[in-house]
Amino acid sequence: MNIILDFGINFVAFFIFVLTPFLIKLKSERVTTIFQGISMFTGIFVVGSLLFLT
Repeated sequence: MNIILDFGINFVAFFIFVLTPFLIKLKSERVTTIFQGISMFTGIFVVGSLLFLT
C-alpha cells in the first residue's frame, strides 16, 4: 500500500518539476489555468489516496 502512495507523491513531484520550466517560459493565462487544474487534480488524488490508505 505504501508503494502506491510513494508512487503518487513521486509522480506529483516529477510533474511539477517538468511543468515549471514550461510555465516560466510561456507565462500565458491558458497554461496557468491548465496548471492550476492539474495541480488541483493531483492534490485531490494525493489526499484521496492518503484517506484511502489510512
